Amino acid sequence: MNLHMHQPVSGHTRKGIAGMLITLLTAACQVTPHDMPANAPIRPALQAHVWQCDDGTRIQSRNRPAAIELRIGADLRMLPQTPAASGVRYQTPEMTFWNKGGSSTLERRPGTTTACSEIRAASLLEDARIRGVAFRGLGNEPGWLLEIGPDSRMLFEDRYGSARMIFTDVKPQTGTTGATTIYEGRSGKDRLRAVLQPRTCADTMSDETFPATVELEINGERRLGCGTPLH
Repeated sequence: MNLHMHQPVSGHTRKGIAGMLITLLTAACQVTPHDMPANAPIRPALQAHVWQCDDGTRIQSRNRPAAIELRIGADLRMLPQTPAASGVRYQTPEMTFWNKGGSSTLERRPGTTTACSEIRAASLLEDARIRGVAFRGLGNEPGWLLEIGPDSRMLFEDRYGSARMIFTDVKPQTGTTGATTIYEGRSGKDRLRAVLQPRTCADTMSDETFPATVELEINGERRLGCGTPLH
């Protein structure tokens, strides 16, 4: 159908065209099930973070109900949440910690104010530790994540989180070298074998160094990566 702009358009026609445009735009903005991984995990927000401040201070923070717990060296403080125009602010008469996403501000009274930035890799490890994870491994191409613990549970996320497998009643086995630890899990048709070795491992994509190597076999497919013991 051709529309000639010089011709007058009735009010009824205008409403019809507007309705068509709204329908088309709404459909274009919707995400269909085919656009999303079928088993994409919903990741909860981190409950623990690690910060590095400009004055050299390193902070471990842990979310609490309407408060935040800060560990600064040997000093442990609980700061209640207070109203803020932006971000999330926690405050006592002696200290203020103002969080704005991946950055924050620490103010000591008496003392100075310093800006802090989140160390994301350290935050992921600290959050896993407080969840009871004993070992966390990861690899690339395609991206995968392995968490062992709490207890006898093993979690494997494959292909950048598009697939998730949970194995229960997994017990460690000692390898032939003595220093090697092996975990094997089965869940339905899925089979996972993880071999952990206390050997320095370098991730060439992130330039990070890890204290352990991880060799996986997932449903017959071999993967290599690095990892960190957390307990």
